[in-house]
Amino acid sequence: MLNTFEDTALYAQPRSPIKVDGERYALPPDLITGLDFMRRFTNPKGEFIEGFVHAFGNRLDILTNSIAIDYEIGPCELPAIRFNPYTIRLLAAFGTPPTLLEIETTFGHSGNLFRWDDGQECFLDINCTGDCAPSARARLDLMERHSTSGGFTIDNATRTEMLRLHKRSARVGSTKDIYFSRDTAISRQSNDGKSWTSETVSRFPFEVERPMRFDRDAFLRVIRVADEIDFSTSPVSFRHANGRGLLIERTLGSDVPESEWSDD
Repeated sequence: MLNTFEDTALYAQPRSPIKVDGERYALPPDLITGLDFMRRFTNPKGEFIEGFVHAFGNRLDILTNSIAIDYEIGPCELPAIRFNPYTIRLLAAFGTPPTLLEIETTFGHSGNLFRWDDGQECFLDINCTGDCAPSARARLDLMERHSTSGGFTIDNATRTEMLRLHKRSARVGSTKDIYFSRDTAISRQSNDGKSWTSETVSRFPFEVERPMRFDRDAFLRVIRVADEIDFSTSPVSFRHANGRGLLIERTLGSDVPESEWSDD
């Protein structure tokens, strides 16, 4: 005989409250939206710090070898904590954002209890190594020193065209890089992995003042969200609807596409 199961919610209220003895922090309603936006910029395959979205005060931030980006959330005073992409997906699966976070730390081990207004709770057992606040302040200082206002405004037509042309060149055999000079962007492709067999060349008025080279995937992620980008600085500064960021330049190297870099 087949068993019959009733449909139940993915998450249900715990049979008894989860008890955590620690500091409590009210959470802004846009926390999960911000975390979900930011997780696309993490790099789990990079250095340990690159795989997390970091929270501190009223901002979220990420720092990788290619991108630094932040996101301003509603008023709150979160301590320096971090979220990995899997945790973010789990919290987003509740459908509504949590309203309270209680943190219990014992001997460098941190337990985070998220609470919802409807009684739901989620306890996340997260390893915490030392005080993360100094590194959070250092990332904030980096953003403050290099961010600019203004630059080139990216409209939807420019965004769509850049993604269409240079995402297409991201297929098997393509280089990881994208090159810029003046109003030209170049990404290349190789069928044998040894020599370049094709190039994607596009022209956009980004006002690039000198030859520059970036990680192509990082650049395309920035283009998807940026409203303004300023190529007159290094790192390149950009702004999105909820914050700002830096696109970190790569060493130009010796394999620069020669045909588009003449002075004529």
